[in-house]
Amino acid sequence: MASDEHVALLKRGVSAWNSWRVEHQVVPDLSGAALRGLDFSEFDLSRADLRGADLRGAKLGNADLSAAILDGANFFKAVLDGANLAGTSVRG
Repeated sequence: MASDEHVALLKRGVSAWNSWRVEHQVVPDLSGAALRGLDFSEFDLSRADLRGADLRGAKLGNADLSAAILDGANFFKAVLDGANLAGTSVRG
């Protein structure tokens, strides 16, 4: 289950999120989060736990998803142009 704090920070925007990521060396828990249609372009989502997240129609262009756990996430009609997917886990 996603951390309410992490989801709230994510929705504050790219600057707030990326600054928080630099300051806090934690693995963001966004598992199962309802993130449908949101714009995450340029976000640092590296090493994030996005298992089972609803990312339908999300904009993830140029997002850093390296080493993220994406198992069971729904990417239907998501935009992933230029996203860094190196080392991700994408099952189911």
